[in-house]
Amino acid sequence: GARVGGGLLGEAADQLPRKIGRSIHRVPKGVDADTFRPDGPSERAALGLENRRVVVTVARLVPIKNVQLLVEAMALVRRRVRDAHLLIVGDGPERERVRARAASLDISDTVTFVGSIPQRETPRYYRAADAFALSSDFDNSPNAVLEAMASGLPVVATDVGGVREFMPDDAGGAIVPHRDAAALANAIERYLTQPAEARAAGALNRHRAAAEYSWRSSAERLLDVYRHAIDGRGRAERASA
Repeated sequence: GARVGGGLLGEAADQLPRKIGRSIHRVPKGVDADTFRPDGPSERAALGLENRRVVVTVARLVPIKNVQLLVEAMALVRRRVRDAHLLIVGDGPERERVRARAASLDISDTVTFVGSIPQRETPRYYRAADAFALSSDFDNSPNAVLEAMASGLPVVATDVGGVREFMPDDAGGAIVPHRDAAALANAIERYLTQPAEARAAGALNRHRAAAEYSWRSSAERLLDVYRHAIDGRGRAERASA
């Protein structure tokens, strides 16, 4: 069998066995669960968000990530949750277009653009939020979903790429159709207005990330694949001797 790393999930991994005519072993992508964790320093106070219900997204601002959709969803959320706030971590060529969309929806004061920051600093921004959202049109295996899970956040994401690999049920969040602002808004509102449910979803995500997707867990799975391959080769050589 062939090894499939964490970067090849979802549709690509499902089609691979047929294309290459061999079975595959899935090795999950890993996340640094010691760095991305619920406890630790947070940027919430520094950003002036102590009295807000915060949704964070961590994404490069490019068309395929469709952060404009998330801004449109937040405009819907804001109608019913007046203290809702969107924290956008990341930068890219769509920045001004996303900013203009927020202005056109009259929610500029609801959106904070953090810009691009070093990877080592992103845990502080996850901890500043009450929920995480991903609004991509396509995303093969988004690191940010695992990072949010390890940070103990409920996850609301569009149904793209490998997201369902990380969230096989709705216990840790919600997966909604892509390009559906209303569905995205409804799911976000659910976790912003039901803190007990949000905490339970976040706790489950933290457990899954640490137990199934930590760097150690991913390395152990890969080691098992190598052992299986070595054992299989040894049996084949003995049979042909």
